[in-house]
Amino acid sequence: MPEVNSRPEQTPVLDFHALDSDGTSTCFGSLHGSDAHDHWAIPRRLRELLACRDWADRRASQPRATTRAIPLTAMPRPEKNALSYLALAATQDATSVLELGSSLFELFDGLRAARSSLRDDVDVDISQLQYYGVEPSTFMRGLAQTLHPDIRLTQYADAAEAPKQFDFLYDRMVTSLAFQNTADCASFVNRARTGLLNLFVSREGTFASSWAGNALTYFDLADLLEQLDQPLYHLFGTKAPGADLSQGRDVIEGFFLSCSDETADRFQRLAREIPAVRQYCTSKSIALRPAETLLATVVR
Repeated sequence: MPEVNSRPEQTPVLDFHALDSDGTSTCFGSLHGSDAHDHWAIPRRLRELLACRDWADRRASQPRATTRAIPLTAMPRPEKNALSYLALAATQDATSVLELGSSLFELFDGLRAARSSLRDDVDVDISQLQYYGVEPSTFMRGLAQTLHPDIRLTQYADAAEAPKQFDFLYDRMVTSLAFQNTADCASFVNRARTGLLNLFVSREGTFASSWAGNALTYFDLADLLEQLDQPLYHLFGTKAPGADLSQGRDVIEGFFLSCSDETADRFQRLAREIPAVRQYCTSKSIALRPAETLLATVVR
C-alpha cells in the first residue's frame, strides 16, 4: 500500500474558563502548543503515578493472602501495568525497559504496583533494570527525573536518539504520533526483544489523521507485518475510547505483543498459571492471536 504523508495542521489549545449560572463563559487564560499539552497531561499522569505508589505501599502493609485476593481490575491501569510486568517477566534475562512517550515515567511506578500484587507468582527485580524514556517535553523529562531519583533512568527528546537495542518496549499510541510511515515504525519496534504496543493500524493503507492537535498516523497492517522482524500478536481491543479518528476507514486500534514465539509461549503460560492474571485476562477477553488474522476479519 502507498504511504500517505499529508498531515492536517492543528495547534493544541488549553483554555481556563469560568461558567456563570446563566451559561456565560469567561476565559481567564489560554495556553498553546507544548505548554497546553504539558498543563493538560502532567496532572493526569501525576495522579496515575501517585495511585500506583499508593497501591504498592498498601500491598506492602497487607497480609499476602489479602493481597492475592484483590483482583487486578482494581489496580491502576492494569492493561498497562500488569501486562507490562507479565511481558517483562516473559522476556528472559531482560535488563532494559524503554517507554515511547514516557511523560513522568510513571511506567516504573506501575511496574512496582504490579510486582506488589504478583511477586509471589513471578518476581522481577525491577530496581536493577536500566530504564529509558522518550519524551519531547523538557519539563516532563525534568519532572520524571525528580520523581525517580533512585532508578537508572536515561531520557531522550526524540526516538532517533534512543538506544539501538533494548529488551522491553511499552508504547501507548505514541508510535502513531512519532512516526509517519510503517518503515520507521517497524524499525523502532524491531529494536526491542519484546514490545507491548497500543497500535493504530489500517486495512486500507497508511493514512494521516490527527489527535489533540497532533498529527497521527494509521499504519497499513499488512505492510507493518512484512517489515517486523518478529511475530506480532493481537491481545485485545479494536476501538480506542474517545473521538473517532478513523475518517471512516477500516482500522484497528488495539493492544499488541511483538516478540519471539518463545516469549509468547512464556507469556501465555504465565497468564494461565497465575490465578489473578488468568482471571483478569478472562474478564477482558485478552488472548494472543496472530495479527495476520485481523487482515481477514472485518472490524467495525
